[in-house]
Amino acid sequence: MVERSNIANQNEVIAEIGRVISSTLNIEEVYELYADQVRKLIDYDVLGIAVIDPEGGSFRMAHRVGDELLGKTVGSHFPINGTLIGEVAVTGAAKIVQGFSKPQLQKIYPVIVSTYES
Repeated sequence: MVERSNIANQNEVIAEIGRVISSTLNIEEVYELYADQVRKLIDYDVLGIAVIDPEGGSFRMAHRVGDELLGKTVGSHFPINGTLIGEVAVTGAAKIVQGFSKPQLQKIYPVIVSTYES
């Protein structure tokens, strides 16, 4: 019975995320509300929302909740190669790196290794 309740709660949060996102034509207005809803599903330390350059070579940090390490502040632009964001853009799937060792991160996402122990 508890599992059904958890699933119902998750479905309710997912529906609320859909309502938040579709509530405006200017998506930047709802980043904070979106982050609040996602936290109900995933207890994250850092959540970043990136806007990928249409040419595909870089991204802009559009919203960030959590640390502000190494100049990764809102509005900053970064090359996409070797980044977690680049991987998500290519695969179209969410990624969680919790539990990865530093050598694993170095091999897969070399750009984020500098923040691994911070």
